[in-house]
Amino acid sequence: MSDSSDDYTLEDAKDEVGILRRVTDDVVEAIQSAENEKVLEFLIEEEKLDVIHDGERGLGQVRRAVLVSPLASDRLKRIVSLRGDETPEEILVPNDVERNAKVALETGKPVVLYGPTGTGKTTFAKQLARETGIGYTLNTATPSWTPSDIIGGISPDYTGDSLSYRTKLGCVSEAVQRARRFDVEYGVILDEITRADISKIFGPLYTAIENPHQTIFETDEGETIELDERVNIICTMNMSDRTVNELDNAITRRFAMIELDEYEEDKRRQLFKDWITTHVPTTPTSEKARFSGYSSVTTRVSITATNRRRKGRSCGSVRCTTATSPSSSASAAGKGESTSTTRPMRSDRRSGPTSSRGS
Repeated sequence: MSDSSDDYTLEDAKDEVGILRRVTDDVVEAIQSAENEKVLEFLIEEEKLDVIHDGERGLGQVRRAVLVSPLASDRLKRIVSLRGDETPEEILVPNDVERNAKVALETGKPVVLYGPTGTGKTTFAKQLARETGIGYTLNTATPSWTPSDIIGGISPDYTGDSLSYRTKLGCVSEAVQRARRFDVEYGVILDEITRADISKIFGPLYTAIENPHQTIFETDEGETIELDERVNIICTMNMSDRTVNELDNAITRRFAMIELDEYEEDKRRQLFKDWITTHVPTTPTSEKARFSGYSSVTTRVSITATNRRRKGRSCGSVRCTTATSPSSSASAAGKGESTSTTRPMRSDRRSGPTSSRGS
């Protein structure tokens, strides 16, 4: 670091960049004494010193220094907070769904995104958190969740020679603490909440929503936690787990219930294409189908039967391939034809039950 007592300039940073790449404390000190935001932009955007010292993601010393810096803009804070986040930029949900969700969060109301599986609820929840805050945490509910996972509780501490107990923040309380410390809008996503007992885990949260100034948790250091208007609570819920009508009135009164179901044709195609790209292994056949504009789903069905022949044909493994495209499916539908093709694979003609090899 420069020995000058003046503010740390851009020239200082460029001269000492070799040292800054090696010493974390010097980077933190440079951020704290920076002359202006251009110094921070050089350190973070050009040199990516937060990645070098803090890793690809997570809040380390360098990123924390940026988040508390009075010189850092929201844009720069968002860069360090969302490092390593691979959430797609393009929002595919209908415009009215996006608008209703944002309006609800702006008015301080938590949001529940519900709909069938595969409609992009979790992806939209992350996009919503990114656009309405500086950062977010994603927490997936489990059947074992209790109110302590939401608000906080007491957990055993096994460090040292004796057993002790200390307080542990829940995911909502932790979001409140980060919003306070960094003075930013912060999001907390509770994913697949119907996997847990909603009435049980949300009890204290219901009270906090009704009484925002009521203390819901207190840390070992004496810090009290109350719901903060800078914290955006976003939940997702699968219709296959539980329907909205079966939920108690407590959540439907306190949360904005927003359905994700109907998509425009081009956006449905994009959702399906993204799913195929993510989940279906790349093969020469799938590459050819994708290149020609087709969406291909291949299913292999194994049939085990006795070694008997019907009309000179034996039973064996059957591979069914269904390929659809906008043009072919529409054409086939108009002619009353099926777009499915079935190809019999070579059967094992040995005596005894047929083999289902390769299934």
